[in-house]
Amino acid sequence: KHIQERLKRGPIHVTLIDPDKQEPEKAAEMVKQAEMGGTHIILVGGTMGVDHPKLESTLEAVGKVTDLLVTSWDSCARFQTL
Repeated sequence: KHIQERLKRGPIHVTLIDPDKQEPEKAAEMVKQAEMGGTHIILVGGTMGVDHPKLESTLEAVGKVTDLLVTSWDSCARFQTL
């Protein structure tokens, strides 16, 4: 619903964070930079077979630094919105 409402105002920018590409603290820094650059949504996921503890740690770190919509998915294509 959040995305649909945001799209009514124009295009949106989504930032993808792959938890297997950096440590959670670095992901949080990337999210802060993306937010300053105007991104609207943070998407966490990407690598097939992502390590679930690392995914959860990344989501926790990201959630601490932003109020943006944060959505994740795992390799089974299950989506979760924080």
